[in-house]
Amino acid sequence: MGNIVFTERDLTDLLDNQAEKIIQVLSNSQIGKTHLEYLTSKEFMAQVKIGRSKFDQLIAENTIKHFRKGRKIMIPASEVKRYFEGE
Repeated sequence: MGNIVFTERDLTDLLDNQAEKIIQVLSNSQIGKTHLEYLTSKEFMAQVKIGRSKFDQLIAENTIKHFRKGRKIMIPASEVKRYFEGE
């Protein structure tokens, strides 16, 4: 078997192609999409135009789905649509 020889240009092109593929895979993956799938309480309140007391009432009554991430309350983004359909 003979040795395979790459020029510097060949290696650069190969690395560029691999970098493009990695970026494409990462952009199609679920990595980094958490922020889009879940809203903080402030983001939810801003989107549905309610105040803190109304938000706290919805949480206490379990009217909107939510979970806690440390001290933060996270709401699925789909709850915005469901909130308006329910009222």
